[in-house]
Amino acid sequence: MHPAPLILAIGMPGPFEMLIIVVVALLIFGRRLPEIARSAGRSIVEFKKGLSEVKDEIDRSADDRKDKTLQAKAKRSLPDHDDSHPAEEASHADAKVGAESSE
Repeated sequence: MHPAPLILAIGMPGPFEMLIIVVVALLIFGRRLPEIARSAGRSIVEFKKGLSEVKDEIDRSADDRKDKTLQAKAKRSLPDHDDSHPAEEASHADAKVGAESSE
């Protein structure tokens, strides 16, 4: 008979070893297991919320950057003109029409 290879001792525990681990865990943490599970669940939920908030912030930042880039491109593509407002242009046009009609 030859000795079992060392790698088998390091491998995954079998069903009997898992049962022993579970029994020991119940003996040590028996009354606290529900509390520990609840705490672990809350921690996972908080972690997921944090990831979601970071992802949303990155998306907002990317959208803002894209909007600013589009606005800059739109400004560059528009022809240069004076800064008068359409309402002022309309009042100037009305004044011209009034002046022409009185002649």
